[in-house]
Amino acid sequence: MKEQSRTYTWHDPVPVLKASEGLSGLEFLRSVRREGISAPMNTTLGIALLSVEPGEVTVAFQPQEWHYNIAGIVHGGMVCTVADTAMAMAVLSWLPAGSFPTTTTDNQTRFFRPIIISTGLVRCVGTVRHLGRRTAAAQAELHDTQGRLVAQATTTCLIQPGPS
Repeated sequence: MKEQSRTYTWHDPVPVLKASEGLSGLEFLRSVRREGISAPMNTTLGIALLSVEPGEVTVAFQPQEWHYNIAGIVHGGMVCTVADTAMAMAVLSWLPAGSFPTTTTDNQTRFFRPIIISTGLVRCVGTVRHLGRRTAAAQAELHDTQGRLVAQATTTCLIQPGPS
């Protein structure tokens, strides 16, 4: 068995969060995309923010061996993380300045096709389905390069006031 390694860098999230004070969720996410900044978790896993619209966010990842589980396919936890990222960002895109989704209260993911390196770029579109004062519901669909549905997910997020 050949051992492999990878090296990467990431942005400190604290200055990014401080710079976001006073911005709506949509303004913040568009700024993040424009500046090419990514959350440390997204950098670690190779999740890229492709587009941001009110209530809809598209992220993507290119499957790599280091995403694989012992069976030689992308780990289900990776798929869940990509979906959770897109859904949480979609909720954030609708929130006014001073509010943000602080926690995912539940997340259900259904898997339809295995994802491997030859699957190619996997796109995930997160969409807000309901936005209340304290909770939001969202869904996500992950598609391969041929447009086939590989997974779908739903979530509920708590909406909390931002730090004062």
